[in-house]
Amino acid sequence: MRDTYRNHAGAGRVRAWCQKVLSEWSTPHTVRELETSLGPTAIVEAGDGPDLCVYLPGANYNASTSLPLIDALAASCRVWAVDLPGQPGLSAAGRPDRLGEHGPWVREVLLAARRAHPDARIVLVGLSRGAAVALLAPPDLVEALALVSPGGLMAVHPSFRMAALGLRWSLERSAGASHSLLSWMAATGRHPLPEHVEWMTLVAQTSRLTLAPDACPRPTLERWRGRKVGVIVGAEDVFFPSAQLRDASVDMVGVTPVVVPWSGHLLFSEDPGRVAEAVAHLLK
Repeated sequence: MRDTYRNHAGAGRVRAWCQKVLSEWSTPHTVRELETSLGPTAIVEAGDGPDLCVYLPGANYNASTSLPLIDALAASCRVWAVDLPGQPGLSAAGRPDRLGEHGPWVREVLLAARRAHPDARIVLVGLSRGAAVALLAPPDLVEALALVSPGGLMAVHPSFRMAALGLRWSLERSAGASHSLLSWMAATGRHPLPEHVEWMTLVAQTSRLTLAPDACPRPTLERWRGRKVGVIVGAEDVFFPSAQLRDASVDMVGVTPVVVPWSGHLLFSEDPGRVAEAVAHLLK
């Protein structure tokens, strides 16, 4: 297991950034820590209601960088936003060598959610890499699964531009490089949030690169066939093109994705209301 951070000072800078953002967030919330097989796991809880949304962010992101989406989700249910161990944030720094090592971890998180809210219906929401982790969960522990801009259904095939922008971001570690990378990930004409540019610059300066996950094994995915599953993707997603994702989603989990126009891979921040609407629909 490799450390997420380049050094101890970098880990401190990341934790301080996340704690500051959460301290300034106007939405009532609590931050708790759950002991798991992958180490201490931070959970930000917000919202209220009979249903519980367990949200797993994507690579290089966490609860602190997902506040607009958490606010949108919390409008209709209670939210547990869980920082993935091994990703920059408030959870353990040790990065599992294989995606499959998150399988026992996500089971532990869901069992904790069941203990904390035994009468709640649970919808598990995974974003990008978080979706690949969500697909490892035992289907019987949740009422529904929402996959947003999802990894795990298909592999990423890097284009030359993807590789070039990613390399510049990891080597230059500047706000300009972060802005260029995020602008490419966003839909045409969309601009990344300034706080995300600041965050991605901090990640480049303090953290080791996270590679995109491969598709989950077919037997893992087919466990979800016939379950209540929703897939949502931006029409201009550069990592998971909607046409290719549709084929993979129908083939693997038997679900046709909802394609959101004027959105890219940053769908969670470009149109959080549409994501929250799709999640709420699964529990109707």
